[in-house]
Amino acid sequence: MCDRGNSSLRFFDRYLGIPIVFLLGLFHFKRKKPERFNSVGVLATAAIGDTLLISPILKDLKKRYPGSDITIFCGKTNKATFEMALPSFKLVVIPVNNPLKSLKIIRSNSFDIFIDFGPWPRLNSILSYFAKSKYRVGFKSINQHRHFVYDKVVDHLDTNHEIDNLRRVVKEFDVVSESIPSLGDSTPNLENPYVVVHMFPSGYKAFYKEWSDYKWVNLINGLTDNGINVKLTGAPVDVEPCNRIVSSCKNSSKIEVLAGKTNLKQAGEVLQKSTLVISVNTGIMHMAAAYNKYVIGLHGPTSPLRWGPICNNKTDFTATTKGAGCLHLGFEYVVDDVNSLDSIDESLVLEEAVRIYKGVLC
Repeated sequence: MCDRGNSSLRFFDRYLGIPIVFLLGLFHFKRKKPERFNSVGVLATAAIGDTLLISPILKDLKKRYPGSDITIFCGKTNKATFEMALPSFKLVVIPVNNPLKSLKIIRSNSFDIFIDFGPWPRLNSILSYFAKSKYRVGFKSINQHRHFVYDKVVDHLDTNHEIDNLRRVVKEFDVVSESIPSLGDSTPNLENPYVVVHMFPSGYKAFYKEWSDYKWVNLINGLTDNGINVKLTGAPVDVEPCNRIVSSCKNSSKIEVLAGKTNLKQAGEVLQKSTLVISVNTGIMHMAAAYNKYVIGLHGPTSPLRWGPICNNKTDFTATTKGAGCLHLGFEYVVDDVNSLDSIDESLVLEEAVRIYKGVLC
């Protein structure tokens, strides 16, 4: 619920949210799980990657209970992702930065079961508490103090990949979830092949997950020297840094900057037709994995064991500094290890990229 990239909202969520959730918990008496249920409310307002990880869990829940009516409460930022991943599911957009309006929308419905997939926001816990439901389920996360209002508490572990944490939520309803994120089949454009490079992450203190410009210049020069066309994806805010990096590259005619020129669906179409995707650990990386592309993931403070791409054809390069793999919920950075990703040797990434590219074309 609370925007992970908004430090003010995170401050209020923690220092007001924790005492509110604790007090609400004093008035909560745990209820028994309904023997049968027909309506399910789902609160899932996270970013692209988290949303893609949630999507197969909900598919498995619907498969186990085909007659159930599932309503997903999402935010504007992840609505498009849900539309791509779960086109037949009912979506209701709530204003994630306005709790009162969000609560009014949620309370206009009644549910047998209410599932909160948020691992840390206390605002999620508050909305779940006031939702009209017979039974609610949510996470107990390390040092987040958000679990007091749920009828069923699921431990959120920092030793698991996030998808395994999510799978344990629906296990409460006898759902054995083994599906992985999927956005459908994809076929590379072999007539005009290209590699997608996604250089810039988003979210809270995203700069900790960035590679220095010279690393990208060396990698992109190596790709184009091998005759490989490169497409650079990104958000509107990434246009200037993408252009800056291209200006330092040798073969700019083989590089196309798509940052700021595509919406999420159009970016997905670019990924679908690519031969390979090279990305920092961010939503586009998970999208590429959901298309089952060849993915090279670059992981600094994010550990591939916790947040890596889930697909058949992936190569993970992991930083070796003290801050490598430190993120659990997305904000536990090692303050003095800003350039963790720079410990990854770009020549090794290039070697792997060229190997994969030539293998696909052959």
